[in-house]
Amino acid sequence: MRLPLTEVAGARPFVSATSPFPPAAPPPDPPMVGVIQADVLTRAEARVRASTVRDVRYQIELDLDRGADEFASRTTLHFSCRDEGAETFVDLRAHAVGPVVLNGSRLGPDCYDGSRIRLTGLRRDNVLVVGARCAYSRTGTGLHRFVDPVDGRVYVYTQFQPFDARRVFACFDQPDLKARVELSVRTPPDWTAVGNAEVVEPGPRWRFAPTPPIPTYVTSVVAGPYHRIRERHGTLPLGLYLRQSLAERLDGEQAAEMIALTRAGLDHFADMFGRPYPFDAYHQLFVPEFAMARWRTSGA
Repeated sequence: MRLPLTEVAGARPFVSATSPFPPAAPPPDPPMVGVIQADVLTRAEARVRASTVRDVRYQIELDLDRGADEFASRTTLHFSCRDEGAETFVDLRAHAVGPVVLNGSRLGPDCYDGSRIRLTGLRRDNVLVVGARCAYSRTGTGLHRFVDPVDGRVYVYTQFQPFDARRVFACFDQPDLKARVELSVRTPPDWTAVGNAEVVEPGPRWRFAPTPPIPTYVTSVVAGPYHRIRERHGTLPLGLYLRQSLAERLDGEQAAEMIALTRAGLDHFADMFGRPYPFDAYHQLFVPEFAMARWRTSGA
């Protein structure tokens, strides 16, 4: 769960230890920079795509250690297709896109129009790999980046509702096409990263366990040099996160009370619904400049 701190002034990758993304040298072919033809998804388009695509899985690699303006994104999509030879499209908003490889074949620059990657000649089972350079947001959508005016530390977090996961990774950005997500995030060495699942390999290359099937709009990444308080409720990891300049507000009795209320709430709803909390962690993050009163995603 992410919560804002509106009362504060100013608040409002599968990789090795080396980055998996290419260095600043120019790529062999010019990147695809499309002219946006359509920037909405209609109900009719969503219905057709949902009837065509199934069994979706994402492997998402993000590199957040590339400067103040943009980050690198590499997505491997595994999906099945109802009919051999069908066509569909993947959503993506990025500064530059490429390479795009479908079932081992590299697609030309005309496959991307600025908001969609057109896929034709699909097989029953498909693998699509998309590299991109994407922009940080300053408006609370996509991957939002905040510089704390108190100490200059940088914090980023995602907000994808209703149609903004495409600003961070290539995807079928509609809620009925749920998918398992395997996330890898490269960060500066002093950062912490939080996702929808528990960390299986710590940073600066953070790798997370696969999620159960979730819609794109609740996929979550929160990263920065957060102050952390960690507890457990039985075997379930609990976490409270707040930026460093406000750390004193989360220590002591207040943090203990929040943890106690969280444990009581988890027990209450487990009794009410007759089943335990279904995800493998429960993190609460107080993020700056959050555009909503609060937002819940799977695990964070």
